[in-house]
Amino acid sequence: MSPQKRVPNELWIEIFGLLPLDSIKNIYATDKHFARTSRAFLFRHFVFYPYHIDRVSRHVVLPAPDGVQFALGRLEFWTSDEIFPLVRECSIALRDRRAEEARPVPLDRTESPDILMNSFLDRLGRFTGLQKFSARQVDFTQVGLANLCHLPLLREVMIERCGMLHGETIDTTSLELRTTKFVYHDGLTAHEGPDLWLSILARGHLREVVVVTGRHKAASRLADGPAFPHVVALQISLDLSDMNLVTLSKFPAVRHLQLDGWGLSGGEAEASSVPASDVLPLLREYHGPYTALPLFLSRPTLAHLIIDCCTAWELSSQLRGQHGHITSLSATLYQFDQETFSTICTCLPGLIDLRIQTYRIIEDDADAFMINNVASPWISSSHWQIVST
Repeated sequence: MSPQKRVPNELWIEIFGLLPLDSIKNIYATDKHFARTSRAFLFRHFVFYPYHIDRVSRHVVLPAPDGVQFALGRLEFWTSDEIFPLVRECSIALRDRRAEEARPVPLDRTESPDILMNSFLDRLGRFTGLQKFSARQVDFTQVGLANLCHLPLLREVMIERCGMLHGETIDTTSLELRTTKFVYHDGLTAHEGPDLWLSILARGHLREVVVVTGRHKAASRLADGPAFPHVVALQISLDLSDMNLVTLSKFPAVRHLQLDGWGLSGGEAEASSVPASDVLPLLREYHGPYTALPLFLSRPTLAHLIIDCCTAWELSSQLRGQHGHITSLSATLYQFDQETFSTICTCLPGLIDLRIQTYRIIEDDADAFMINNVASPWISSSHWQIVST
C-alpha cells in the first residue's frame, strides 16, 4: 500500500496546508501519488498585478506591450476551465516596481491604463469557488462589482482605497455583497470608496467588520443606514466629532470592539440621542483608547480590556469604582509604579491576567519591591507580565 493510502486524505490536506509553496511545486512535479492533492494547493491563491503607480508622479504605468500580453495570457490560464475551480483566494496587488526593474521589462506610460484591470473584472465571475478576495488601490466597473457580488462562496472581502472607475456610472440598487467578513481601509486620503462599498453590503450576512478611514467619515454613513444585526467583531475609526454612539448602536450583537483614533468621550453620551447603556449590550472585549472606558465598564458582560498608549494617571482616573467582571487587562503605559498597580488591583478585584508594557523603566528598587509585595498574594492564581522598553 502506498504511503498516501495509509494516511487519511484529510490528514494529508492538513499537512500540505503547512508547506511553503516551493515545496508544493516540487511535490507536484516529482510525485504522481500526491499530484492531485498538491495541485489543489498549487493553484489555491491567484495574485493579479494590473499596473504600477509611480510614487512621484502618481501616474498609472503598465509593462511594455509584450508584458501586457504576458499578463493577459496569465489571466487566461488562471480563468481556464481546468484551473479556476481550484482557486480559493484572489488578490489584486500593485505591481512591484523594484521587482520589475530586476527583470528587463520596462514600464511605460499608457493611454489605456485599465486594460489589465478591466480584463480581470470581466473574468472575475469565473472564480465560482472563491472564498477570499482582496484588492488594493484599484477602481471597479459595474461589471466587476456585479461579478464580485455573484460569487456564491465568498466569505471574506478586503478592500484598500478602492472606488469606481473614473467616468463609470455604478448602479448599486441591484448589487448585494454577501460575505461574512468585510475589511475596508482608505489610508490617509479622501476617497469615495466607503460610500460605494457600504451601500452594497448585505448587512444581515456579516459577522466581522473592519472600517478604518483616515478622515473618520464612514461613521456617519453607518449611522444613517440599517443595522448590522449579526456582527460580533467590529473595528472602526471614530472621531470625537462623529455620532459615535448612534453608529455603535447599529451593531447590537458585537462582542469584540476595537476603536481606532480618539474614540469616544464621556460627553458623547450626554449629546447622543442613544442612551449609552443601550449600546453594545453584549460586549465582552474592548480594545482602544482609555477615553471610552466610562461608557463600557458598567457592562456586566465585559471581561477583557486592551488599552492603547496612555499615562498611568489617565488609566487610573477611568477605573472608578469596582468592576469585578473584568478578568484581564493589557495596557501600554508611559510609566508604571506601585500606586498604579494598587489602583488596578482595587478597581478590578476579579483580575486574573495583567499585561503591562511601559516605556519608562522602574529604576527605584523600593518601588519595584513594593509592586512585587502587592502582587505576591495574586501570583498563585493570576498571571502578571510587566515589560519595560
